[in-house]
Amino acid sequence: PTPRIKAQIEYYEKRFPGFGCEYGYVLPAMKKASQAAGRPIRTLEDRGSIVFLDFRFATNYCKNFLPSWITNGMKILQDKKEVLATEVSNFFRTQSELPEVSR
Repeated sequence: PTPRIKAQIEYYEKRFPGFGCEYGYVLPAMKKASQAAGRPIRTLEDRGSIVFLDFRFATNYCKNFLPSWITNGMKILQDKKEVLATEVSNFFRTQSELPEVSR
């Protein structure tokens, strides 16, 4: 962590013993990941595939900090050649077959 993040962790550890790392590091990181994940989706018609490449997002610990609109559709894929490409291709193929959403 950067000196700024270390200072945040120390601050939160003093205020909330045992939770410094969670409040000063994990929660801000999960908030930023959630915000970034939502950027491609702005209207009801928008479709996007969100890919978290860090294995930690697959842990229950990290998933507990993510909103349900992300975790409900989350798939954990094997780290094998072409698995991600196939999954994303299938996602967009099925999305293009869905009817338009009326406002």
